[in-house]
Amino acid sequence: MRMTTALMALAITLLTATVVVGGAWTVRTVTQQRHQIATLSRDGERLRAALALAEEDGASLARRLEDAEQGRERALADLATLQRTVDETMVPREVGGSADLPVERAMSRQGETLAAFAARENTTVAVLKALNPWADETRVLQAYQLFWLPKPAPR
Repeated sequence: MRMTTALMALAITLLTATVVVGGAWTVRTVTQQRHQIATLSRDGERLRAALALAEEDGASLARRLEDAEQGRERALADLATLQRTVDETMVPREVGGSADLPVERAMSRQGETLAAFAARENTTVAVLKALNPWADETRVLQAYQLFWLPKPAPR
């Protein structure tokens, strides 16, 4: 009987030790789980806040992208308009009628000076030099040299 009592005492001691150790392990595990849950909750809150900021940034970037695309479309339309204007401007067009320039041509006589030619054509040396910058008043003119003259006023 002593053996049975001793075995029972040993069994109770082992059972108690198992319960105590198991309970301590369970308490430790529960504590670790609670700590992990608290950490994950904080991480979740941080990630939600980051997600909210990212969504705001994403919305802002989407607006900026849309504005840039609209600006690009406007620039392409402006470029097309300018290209049409350039194309239309480069098309040769016939000018109707004759050009009525306020100048006419006259020929010099052999041995004439620029002053004598100007007097014969009813103008001045200064006007002749303005219309004919190459003319040299110090040289005698050759026959049939051409000069630009102002047209006489209509009468």
